[in-house]
Amino acid sequence: MKRKNPFPGVSRVTDRHKKVRYRFRVYGKIDMYLPGPYGSKEFCIAYDRAIAGLTEPSPKAARVDPNSFAGLIVRYKSTMRYADLSLSRKKTLQRELAWLMDQIGDLPFRSFQKKHVEALMKKKAGPVAANTVKKNLSMLFNFAIGEEILKDNPAKLA
Repeated sequence: MKRKNPFPGVSRVTDRHKKVRYRFRVYGKIDMYLPGPYGSKEFCIAYDRAIAGLTEPSPKAARVDPNSFAGLIVRYKSTMRYADLSLSRKKTLQRELAWLMDQIGDLPFRSFQKKHVEALMKKKAGPVAANTVKKNLSMLFNFAIGEEILKDNPAKLA
């Protein structure tokens, strides 16, 4: 009879240097290597912290101002439009929106103008990255227009 795994989500992985490591994965939410030997105290503490991080709400998410870009992004990510995206597109968009949140998350989106969009575009190296910033801002502003929160899209003018 097969024994029950005491650490669900943990798998044994041999890396390219032939070192055995233990990886904890929950599809779409967390992917991390756990320290120490399997079942050790250090391993168990890291595993418990990872599990607790999945079940407890993020303290930053609870304090998001609905009039800020962070609030707009949270609102967009709760829609069916976002839920219907493919997993690879969600991962890419998540990374791009995280960058926007780091740059302008606390700022009010209603007072955004063309000059602010251009300033954000200049922070990225290369025209493709700058256009991606403009595209993502335009997507968020169009979402806000569709939700009747905003009247115009300043990213279209940039």
